[in-house]
Amino acid sequence: MPRRGTVLIRPELDDEALHRTLAQVRPGRQLHGLGADHGRALWQPAARLLRATGPDWDRRAHRVSVLAAALPPATTERWCADRPRDPDALVVRAGLDAWHTITTGRTSEAAAGRSCRQAAEAWPEDPTPWLALLSVRCALGSAERHVRPIWHEVVARDPGNRAAHHEFLRYLSPRRHGSLLAMTDFARTCGRNSSPLAILPLAGRVEQFAWNAHRGDAGVLGARLRWHEEDIADELDHAIAGLFHAGTPSHAAAVADLNILAFVLTRTRRTTDAAPIFRRLGGHMTRYPWNLTRYPVDAYTYWREQAYRQPRPGTIKRPHEIAPRAFRSAGRGLSRDRLWRASGGGLSEEDAVAQESFESFGGAEAVDSVDVHLPRR
Repeated sequence: MPRRGTVLIRPELDDEALHRTLAQVRPGRQLHGLGADHGRALWQPAARLLRATGPDWDRRAHRVSVLAAALPPATTERWCADRPRDPDALVVRAGLDAWHTITTGRTSEAAAGRSCRQAAEAWPEDPTPWLALLSVRCALGSAERHVRPIWHEVVARDPGNRAAHHEFLRYLSPRRHGSLLAMTDFARTCGRNSSPLAILPLAGRVEQFAWNAHRGDAGVLGARLRWHEEDIADELDHAIAGLFHAGTPSHAAAVADLNILAFVLTRTRRTTDAAPIFRRLGGHMTRYPWNLTRYPVDAYTYWREQAYRQPRPGTIKRPHEIAPRAFRSAGRGLSRDRLWRASGGGLSEEDAVAQESFESFGGAEAVDSVDVHLPRR
């Protein structure tokens, strides 16, 4: 758990085994310095990690997506050359090709499709290659008749696949290639299930908030009213029960889902309910959805400090006993004006521009690790 005052933004989220593997596969780590293991292939730590992951499809998807983006392309190609029939090597290459197709265009859609299908043939039960293909179809705006069958290939192998549901939700959103009605119906239908899909209705609300904000003046009123609709309280309670009180093992992207939950709780000013969520998160922040505010890290740290001030169960404090302390130290040196805007109180929705950020098919954000160390109190 990161120490208080630290903010961690990293694609591996809180997966410490993946974090250690990423450190091992950095070329500089192995090729420089006395005693470097020149005989060890760079892909071997990744191979060991995926072999240990086994058929845990949820965690496999997350780890493959992060490794595909982090490994040097030459390392992935060497892995496939050394182990041409290894399903782990092939699925990482499929992820790499999908990544390049979506982000740089250096790989054609047809080439990415061939890589995904080759990986699927190597391990037919694995939904991860189909997830990579789904990400390509969704990102490129393929017609739904070409997208939905791929989504069914994933859920046929893993019915509760978190990454596939979020990928398809974004595809159905009005920001992408769908409509508000289609997205909402999908979120509510699939979100009736338990963790991790309980967050889907709230994820849909955040998507609509981003869409409204992106529309400018015409969407400002809608973006504000979205947090005051009658159904949102029930959706929040359902998500809290499904993600936080379910007593089930944490899924690979739990940090991402808890960030969505914390964000919506702060938008609706349910700070008391947000307190245990922030305590669980510690310093693990995701760029989305906090990048829908002008100062994402400031907004996260502001609301985290507010949450830490909430009374723990068994104590009672009136709101006026807590609120006056908001500007004394929560900002850690921020100007009062900037702190107020970071809190959401003075930030207009015109400024909350929806910053498009590619999420790889495993649900992890494609960003470098960022450690933001704030002064301790």
